[in-house]
Amino acid sequence: MILFEKVYCDLVVHLIGSFEEVCQTWNSVCKFHQFYRFVLLNICHPVTINI
Repeated sequence: MILFEKVYCDLVVHLIGSFEEVCQTWNSVCKFHQFYRFVLLNICHPVTINI
């Protein structure tokens, strides 16, 4: 289960990186992305520490 969560969080980090590029083009997407990143990092951060 931890392995699945690790892979999921790696995917999230990749998606965050992709959104960073989109963020520069569409400001409204950027505002959504900042909230999205905040929530996902709060979910993934404890998992990353456990690994």
